[in-house]
Amino acid sequence: ALNFSADGGSSPPIDAKTIVPVGSNSFFRQLDHMIAVLANEDFARLYQLEDLREYAELKDGVFTRYRKVAESLGVLLLKEAQARKMNAMVETSGRDIAMFRYIDHFFDDKDYNKLVIHFKVNDLSHAEKSVDLRMEKEIQDGKEAMASNDPQKIIDANAGGPYGSEVLKGVQADSAKVWKSVLSGEDAGKTWFKASIAIEAHENTSWKAAAIAPDGTKGESFTFTPRK
Repeated sequence: ALNFSADGGSSPPIDAKTIVPVGSNSFFRQLDHMIAVLANEDFARLYQLEDLREYAELKDGVFTRYRKVAESLGVLLLKEAQARKMNAMVETSGRDIAMFRYIDHFFDDKDYNKLVIHFKVNDLSHAEKSVDLRMEKEIQDGKEAMASNDPQKIIDANAGGPYGSEVLKGVQADSAKVWKSVLSGEDAGKTWFKASIAIEAHENTSWKAAAIAPDGTKGESFTFTPRK
C-alpha cells in the first residue's frame, strides 16, 4: 500500500535488504501513553466522572498540564532508540507543523529515511462516534482499574488522546492545511517520503483502507473492523 501511494521515483525501498519498520523492530513514541504514566493519579480522578463532555474537557487539561514533561521524556526515549539503531514511529493529529519540525530536528537525513502516512476518513461523523465510544470505554475500564487498585491498569485504561468528538472538525481543518503545506515542500518534511491512506467508514459494516497514488488513483482496499 505504501509503495503504491508514494510518488514513483521516491518510493520507500521495501526489498529483502531493507528492514521495514514494524512493531518488533521499532520504538513507538506515543505521547498518550507517556502522559498516562506521568499523570496516573490525575487519570484516576478522571475515571470518576460520568459525563463524556466533561471527561474530554478535563482530559485535555491534563494533557496540556503534563505535555512539556512528557515531551522531555519522549526526547530521552528517542535518543535511546537512536543509540540502539532502532526505527522510530510517532503519531500526531497533524493540526500543526510542529511534529514535522520535531522529527527533522532529531533525525537527520543521513542516518534515517523519514515517511509520513496521512489518513483521511470519508465521513467525519464515524470518527466522532468512534472517539465517543473509545472515551466511554476508557471511563468504564478506568473505574474497573480503580477498583483493583492497580496503577498499571489505571495507565492501561487510557486508549488515546484528549480530543473529544466536538472538536474533531476543527482538528481536521487544521490538519488539512498542514498536509497541504507539507506536500508543497515550503516548510518541514521536504525530504520525507509521503503516503496517503483513505479510510472508508461505514455504520454497520466493516471499514476499508486504501492507498491513494499521487495522481489520486485508489489502490486495493483492505477491510478491517474498527476498535469498539
